[in-house]
Amino acid sequence: MALVTDDRMSGASGRVPTASHVTPEAAAGGALARVQDGDMVTVDCETGSLKVHVDEATLVARSNAPVPATNSQTGWGRELFSAFRDNVRRASRRVNFFQVIAMDLNATLRKLGYVPVIEIDDADNALPLAEALIAGGIGCIEVTLRTDAALAAIKTIAMSGLPMMLGVGTVTRADQVSMCVDAGAQFAVSPGFTESLGMACRSALLPLLPGTVTPSEVLIALDAGFDTLKFFPASLYGGAAWLKAIQGPIPQATFCPTGGIRDEDIAAYLACSNVAAFGSSAVASRALIAAKNWDEITARAKRLMSVVRAARPL
Repeated sequence: MALVTDDRMSGASGRVPTASHVTPEAAAGGALARVQDGDMVTVDCETGSLKVHVDEATLVARSNAPVPATNSQTGWGRELFSAFRDNVRRASRRVNFFQVIAMDLNATLRKLGYVPVIEIDDADNALPLAEALIAGGIGCIEVTLRTDAALAAIKTIAMSGLPMMLGVGTVTRADQVSMCVDAGAQFAVSPGFTESLGMACRSALLPLLPGTVTPSEVLIALDAGFDTLKFFPASLYGGAAWLKAIQGPIPQATFCPTGGIRDEDIAAYLACSNVAAFGSSAVASRALIAAKNWDEITARAKRLMSVVRAARPL
């Protein structure tokens, strides 16, 4: 396991923060030894404290990471750092705080179950919106590039230190990727897929959910190395029935359906084993955000997540 300690850059790519290596022995009995793929971890580099954003009962029930037999071998730290570099996609800094997501996108989305798709017109609303979603049990947000305030809103949330996975949606061109990364996005979502967009996201180490609606599009995305895909617009292209039908011939693809999903459809979508999570704007519509109706957004989030957790208990 490696922890971020400062904002200096290291590694051949120059893209990853300097890290100190912590062996499983040092972490034995502590929360660090029980961190799993998809967990959000907050590190306070001033106090030396670490918090894993998983409920205590789940964390305690996990087994500690095993101690590798080669732990005393020269160069093991380098191997750890290599794994850290491969897995960590973003470290967002606020003074001496870092939030690190060791992201397996599929595993992370499966834990979350739901991704609210957001259109926001005023970046000043970003922080109270994020807080309202968290209060309702939602741990992720997709801010779409459909408004001029989107990138500023993403940056505001990224710098806040809130325990929320931060995505950027409606990414349609390769030249948008660097701006999304600079704003602090941790993953990107596109309504479609192009080779140049995929290459740009890979170069920037930004996980991408490419949009697909036909078997050929799914195969093209898989061939490019993307196996967790957006299914959009889901309601117009067969919904849960399409997902069940495509699983037989293409079982290696996993989907995040969005577009026209109603509350009464949620259970059917989440019953599909090839669905990681689903997205919608039902919890936080553009109008509710503009009206600053945070209480209503939290209430809607709680209602929707109760349906999600009934279908997929943690």
